[in-house]
Amino acid sequence: MTKENSPQFECHSCKNPIKVNLSNFEETLNCRCGQEYQFKDPSLKRQLMKFAALCEAIKDAEEILSDTQVGIDIGEHHVEIPYKLLLTRLNTTLDLSVGGKPIRFTFRIEPLTEEPK
Repeated sequence: MTKENSPQFECHSCKNPIKVNLSNFEETLNCRCGQEYQFKDPSLKRQLMKFAALCEAIKDAEEILSDTQVGIDIGEHHVEIPYKLLLTRLNTTLDLSVGGKPIRFTFRIEPLTEEPK
């Protein structure tokens, strides 16, 4: 996971984004406004790492996902949406609790590249 698509969350105090570096995970993160966030719970770190691994697995499966569609049935209507379109249009989030407060981590999955046919 690159720095550009690292998970981030919004500071409760000032609403600025705070990026989480999963390759060099720190238990304490500080926002520019001085707000401190503690990530000492091993379960929290494990959940973040698993979600990051899931995002990487999606990226690694690019070869097969570029030809995959997701079907949606609404009543009698059926729509197929290319998976690569979903990756670029949907937000990928993980909601966890840190210090008793809910935090929404946002992950950016890079769009799949178009393979020449």
